Amino acid sequence: MKYGICIFSLCFAAALSARQDRAYSFEQFRAPVTFHGIPARPKLATRWERTFRTVIREGAREPVNFAGHFRIVTWGCGAACESFVIVDELNGQIVDPPFRAISMLDGNLKDIFTGLDYKANSSLLIASGCPGEKECGTRYYQWNGAELIPLHTDPGLPKP
Repeated sequence: MKYGICIFSLCFAAALSARQDRAYSFEQFRAPVTFHGIPARPKLATRWERTFRTVIREGAREPVNFAGHFRIVTWGCGAACESFVIVDELNGQIVDPPFRAISMLDGNLKDIFTGLDYKANSSLLIASGCPGEKECGTRYYQWNGAELIPLHTDPGLPKP
């Protein structure tokens, strides 16, 4: 009987964790794609942005991929690491995210995360990894048109 209770408890805890990870879906944060024209040239305002001007300019030429009229431009920053900015395709304004890089490996080089996940028709951004190579987990953000608002953080690896 003891083992049955333990197995039930483990299954219940796993189901709760999985449900928590799926608490946010792209469909819950709909943002109709409203831009289909020629993207504005990015306005490089900071030294950091100017350091990566070529990749930002080239990436911003691509179609909208986030929240209706924005483009998330990503580039590698080492093994299993990516940096990104958010570019408004309407006016070229660049928004630096709350962290400049996210590593997909934890400090022990054993846990592998999935990185950034986003959609053109949603204002939800999911960041699975280790921002600044620390505090690994899966973070959920909502884009409000000007910044990413933290919604929830699940520590550790994302659940299947």
